[in-house]
Amino acid sequence: MGSATQEPHDFLKRLSRELRVFEPNHPSFDDFQRLGIQVSQVATVEDELIQFDPCFFLPRPERLLQKYPVEADPDTPRTTTPPRLNAVPTFDQLVEELQGGHYSDQEHVLKAAKRHYERYQKLQFDKNWYKQGLMIQEHIDWQLHTYRNIQPGIYCLWDFGGLRSFYPSYKRGEHQLRSGWAKGWDIKATLRYSTRSGAFRPHMIISCVADVAVNDTDQGLTTPELRAIVNMMLIRVNHRPFQDCHIHPMLVLSFLGPQKGRIIQAVYDGGGLTLQHSQLWTFEDPQTAPVEMFVRYNLAQPVGLEMATLCVR
Repeated sequence: MGSATQEPHDFLKRLSRELRVFEPNHPSFDDFQRLGIQVSQVATVEDELIQFDPCFFLPRPERLLQKYPVEADPDTPRTTTPPRLNAVPTFDQLVEELQGGHYSDQEHVLKAAKRHYERYQKLQFDKNWYKQGLMIQEHIDWQLHTYRNIQPGIYCLWDFGGLRSFYPSYKRGEHQLRSGWAKGWDIKATLRYSTRSGAFRPHMIISCVADVAVNDTDQGLTTPELRAIVNMMLIRVNHRPFQDCHIHPMLVLSFLGPQKGRIIQAVYDGGGLTLQHSQLWTFEDPQTAPVEMFVRYNLAQPVGLEMATLCVR
């Protein structure tokens, strides 16, 4: 294997080692420079399109959640109520969740909802950032896989095609898809593109949950997010179908606390890592949470690269 092939592995392995012992949860601009990472926040046009440049992922253009409402599955009855987004539910949400359970009548439902609501009020705010991020990720995943009766052969949004789950093999000592320490991270979904002929595209999409808090004044990427991206990129460049690729684009749907989310485009070209990220969005209010945007980007179409040429178009 030539030096050109070794170079990406050397850079990413060094970066992984440095991030493993990196202390701050919120790296500074100088930290990114020292690590050899180019990072920038990019704008979003009318809450529709994130201005990645160059852009390797285009979201589905349709308003899918409005166009294809959730329906009851006639073959496998499942709840048509999605997992809630907010860590501290409202009283009405608790009533809705408890209905249809083991309570005998509405009066018992209301009493139980009152007890739960008072307990949540005492807790005030759950500071388990991983749990909050996981709730959002599970809500998005439910939207993708729940029954919608779109057309014959397409029964949920996931069936629109082009994406397949990717389960990389793991050997002892290799990089994993989750951390094993506090304030860590966990990659919940790894997706790759394939055509009907079985040919693969070098693009991939992952969902990442990070046990770290962010705020509206500090929009910068966090160390757990960086660790997840670098670990997944190391797995990617060593995956046999893509070992000869010169450019590896990755779309990251990142969920973290308190009930926040953003979308990151990571591009590795063998000589460095470029990260472009959206603003932080909040999922605290189900009425304004950007669920539609995250669903559409979770189903994004790959652009800009072809396996036959491995070059930007």
